[in-house]
Amino acid sequence: MRKHTAGLRLVDVAERAGVSIATASRALSGSAGVSEVLAERVRAVAADLGYVANVHARSLASGASPGVGLVVHEIGDPYFAEIASGVLEVAGAHDRMVQICHTGRDPYAEVAQLRALVNARVGIIVVAGSGHLDRDVQARMKVEVHAFEAAGGRVAVIGRHPQLGVDAVVPANVEGAARSRSTCSGSGTGASPSPPGRAGWPRWRTA
Repeated sequence: MRKHTAGLRLVDVAERAGVSIATASRALSGSAGVSEVLAERVRAVAADLGYVANVHARSLASGASPGVGLVVHEIGDPYFAEIASGVLEVAGAHDRMVQICHTGRDPYAEVAQLRALVNARVGIIVVAGSGHLDRDVQARMKVEVHAFEAAGGRVAVIGRHPQLGVDAVVPANVEGAARSRSTCSGSGTGASPSPPGRAGWPRWRTA
């Protein structure tokens, strides 16, 4: 029978095994100070309950600064290179290391890279340039993202990903196009207008 694990906590494992929370934590992490017999008992209880350690919470509790994962389509593309540069700058200011994944514009590679970042135990993931319309890809992405956030991680996307329901930076493409048409019509020269200032471009949308 499938176990309901959504609300399980370390304290539940400790109580069932008849040990303190500290002992349960050491047993599950493989730390010293717990006999192998006791550690095996705690691990068996955790497995029986379906408990999975929250690695993000553990990182925060230990004072470690979790890394940042960045998923881009093509790192050689100036658009994505600029995004990567910005993420590296902000992460560096907060003493965080960035791991960059390149998908080659393959939607299933994007799902695989997202899963790889989760397994690498990063604390934050930024996805740039996705928004695939394929329903299967959308469903897979949603499962990975929601599981990651449920475990304590944070996800932000750059582009339109309404199916994911996470924080997003949405470029104001429609407004930019309208401003460009207005500028061209007003000049009467047919020349390409200068792009609008940064203040008129990406906007945050919080899910």
